Amino acid sequence: GDGNDDLAAHDLALVVGIGVVFIRSLVVLYAVMVVMGLFIAPFWPVLQTYTVRRLGADPTMVMVFMSCFGVLGFAGASFLMGLIGDTFGLRASFLVAPCALAILLVLIGLERRLEPPAT
Repeated sequence: GDGNDDLAAHDLALVVGIGVVFIRSLVVLYAVMVVMGLFIAPFWPVLQTYTVRRLGADPTMVMVFMSCFGVLGFAGASFLMGLIGDTFGLRASFLVAPCALAILLVLIGLERRLEPPAT
């Protein structure tokens, strides 16, 4: 496909992720996190493929760059969740992941409107 189906699945993951704040049961929380993982897991290869196509770069270099950047993003998200959790509570910290996904989806949507680079 052209990635639109994948983005629709991530929109659903975003909605489910925001719902995590309202969950009161630990069992339901785990089930929702599994569902979110199933929707978000295919996003990584979609991002890599999209990046390679847009940049016209070597796929191996893109994978290395995105993997290194992903580690920093993971550490930053954990830090931000801890900071928000200490300030506003654990439930508020659960919004970091859906907010990051929403920002990513908006950036991809905006970026798709730009002219592709000359390769």
